[in-house]
Amino acid sequence: MRLTDSWGTVLLSALEYNPKAGVFVWARDNRGHARKGDIAGSLRAEGYVRIVVNGRKFYAHRLAWFFVHGVFPENKIDHKDGDRANNSISNLRSCDDGLNSQNRDKARSDSKTQVMGVRKNGSRFQASIRVKGETFHLGSYRTIDEAFRAYCLAKIQLHPFSARLKAP
Repeated sequence: MRLTDSWGTVLLSALEYNPKAGVFVWARDNRGHARKGDIAGSLRAEGYVRIVVNGRKFYAHRLAWFFVHGVFPENKIDHKDGDRANNSISNLRSCDDGLNSQNRDKARSDSKTQVMGVRKNGSRFQASIRVKGETFHLGSYRTIDEAFRAYCLAKIQLHPFSARLKAP
């Protein structure tokens, strides 16, 4: 979708975007649901802001990209600081799935150890990291903290897209 498309025109007439604050406001009264100048959108359970315009749902980070660059992104949009509600344009960057996954800061919900890059193998903890679809084994450690340290060191070297980590 481009600015010149009919939906582009609808969006530009319905919303105003402050790229520094990362906030959308309604450009006009919205059928009794919102008034001109009211903040548009709502915070979803997964942390993203979603805005509904004429019955169509849009994520604010994708709208921000559209308002600044004139087209919707073909790729994912990553929030550099990990805050999915921070839609300032300086916090957003286009990326593929692999780079976007580098910016995770916590283990997957189905992880048995609940520590990124660490899994339990018998009485020991194994550290590993994925880069471009390939898994690199970082060793087997006596403690979960040792394994996580190995993962963190590898992440600094192999995941330049992210510097955010949360300790276990």
